[in-house]
Formats: sequence, structure tokens, C-alpha cells
Amino acid sequence: MFSLILPKPKWAFGAFEDGTCLGGVILKRIGDVGLIDWIFLSKAARGRGSAKQLVGMALEAFRRKELTKVAALVRDDNTASWNLFAARGLKAVSPVELIRQLGIGSAVRLSFASSKVVAYGFDLWIGSLEDALDSLAHQRVSLDDTAPGNGVTTLLWHLALNLLPATAAVWRHHSSYLHWLTALGAIVLVRLFFAYMGALPFYRPARLRADRGGYLIAIPNQMIGGLLFHPAFWHPKVPRWREPDYRTGLGVSATLGVASTMGLIAASSVLLYKGLLQSDLASGVAETVVDVGRFVLLMEIQPLFEAWAGPRILRWNRWAYVVILAAGIAIILWA
Repeated sequence: MFSLILPKPKWAFGAFEDGTCLGGVILKRIGDVGLIDWIFLSKAARGRGSAKQLVGMALEAFRRKELTKVAALVRDDNTASWNLFAARGLKAVSPVELIRQLGIGSAVRLSFASSKVVAYGFDLWIGSLEDALDSLAHQRVSLDDTAPGNGVTTLLWHLALNLLPATAAVWRHHSSYLHWLTALGAIVLVRLFFAYMGALPFYRPARLRADRGGYLIAIPNQMIGGLLFHPAFWHPKVPRWREPDYRTGLGVSATLGVASTMGLIAASSVLLYKGLLQSDLASGVAETVVDVGRFVLLMEIQPLFEAWAGPRILRWNRWAYVVILAAGIAIILWA
């Protein structure tokens, strides 16, 4: 459904066997960039090289249309697609790098080419079509290209994106910016710390990765007084991915991150109820943690939107997700 929205022209190739569709790839064209918007396979078609064949057909179609660049949308925990596109020489790019490569006009058009970039923050992988058609392109891809993101830079971007509601709150409601800054900063940092502790048993070294997209909705939304929490997750710093270990590590990391948010909300609520916070600043921060934290928790535990913790926990362990969902609803209603 998402792939049928924007823009035109678009076309597709399918994989069929005995009259049954086993998978396909949906393509779009944005200027001189060919976009692999979606590639999908049924379980019966996996492990047979079908994805490589579909990508090869897409690249040949781009070549016939005399395009110069190829882009692909990849969810940040889709290990199969990471490996598939890295082998074609594509690299995950930040918003700044996207503008540097394509110019601001083409970068914005490409960002709006799919709702998955605009709303959900899927990664955009970019490369030249010539390199993508070169069978040896993967040999020139470095570790930093296949596992993008780094600690300090990503943390600053993540904090800035999530502290924008503080500006909106002051502008719209004349509330204390210090309360908002401290409360949101506490939620972000506590969540990241416990998520990091959850990731370490499964992969190290780990690197922080915040969503690279979704900002086109998040920033305007937050500047007019809304709140859209942008999560970040710890990923293994490896050139290629092993699916089971990665899914388990990400699931445990997401679980502890959400649980720590619940703990922070519960502790703030108890301190307020007991009257243990004497200063106006401490009380204001605690109240903001509870108010904002419930919205953050609601976004985190829902199972529908890929960028948040709920789907990551659900893909790892359905029973863990049931516990987190029940506990999250209880905290939201109780705090």
C-alpha cells in the first residue's frame, strides 16, 4: 500500500512460479535516480537467489532508462536487505550526505518519494548505477558504509530532534523550557543507557543509530506544539549481518529501553504522590516526565510502526511483547 502512493512514474517486476506470485520489486523514478522502493518475497522463495535476480532486473531497467544513480529504501533492522544492497556498492546516507550528493531539490523529492521515508524514517541507500552493475562493487564498501552511524554525532542529532518539543512547549504554552529540556533529556538518556546494557551481551562493539528519516514530519509537527519521539537503537558494528543474533540483541535492547522508560515514569509519579520533591524545579521536571513519558511510551509499545520498539520486541519474542504491552498500558493509566 505504501509503495503505491507517491510518485509517478512507477513500475514493477514480479517473480512467479506455476501461476503464483512469489515476490516482486516496486520501482520509482525521481529525476536521474532509480528508486527500489520495495522488494518482497514469500517464505517459499527465500534462499533461492530470487532477491538478487529481482534487484538485477531493476538495475537493468534503470540502465535502459539511462539513469545515473540508484537508491533503495531499507528498514534499519532488515539484515537481508542490508547485505543485498551493500553487495551492490550502495551506501546508507545521512540527510546531509543526501543533499551533498543530489542537491537540495532532488534530495527533498527523493525524501517524499515514499511515505516510508517521510513518516517512518527508513534508511536511504545511494550509489551510482555503474557501480551497482559492477559485480566487484561490494569489495570497495567499507565497514562504516554498511553499519552507518556513530556515537557522538548520532547522539547529538538524536537529542536535538527530541528536544525540539521543548521549544514548541515554550512557544505554544509558555511553559518552562528547563522542565521540558530536562525531562526529555532524562527520558532519552535513561532509555539509551539501559538499551545499551541490553545490547552488550549479544554484540559488541555496538554503535548508536537514530532514524535517518522521518524528520520532514517530526520537525514541523514538534514546532507547532506536537510531540513525535524519535527512537534510537544500538546496532552491532559489523560488515555483514547474522540475522538470529541481531534480532535477539535488538529485541532485548528495545525491551530494556522501554522498561527503563516505564521505571522513570513510575519513579517520578511516586515521588510526586509522596510529596518528596521540595523544589519547584524538581516537581516541574517530574510532572513533565510523567506527562511526556506517557506519550513516548504509547508510541514505543504500539506494534504498527517499524521505527519504534514495539515491532522490534514483537519480532524477537511475542510473549515478551505481551508483557511489555500490558505493563506499558498499566503505567499509562496509573501514572
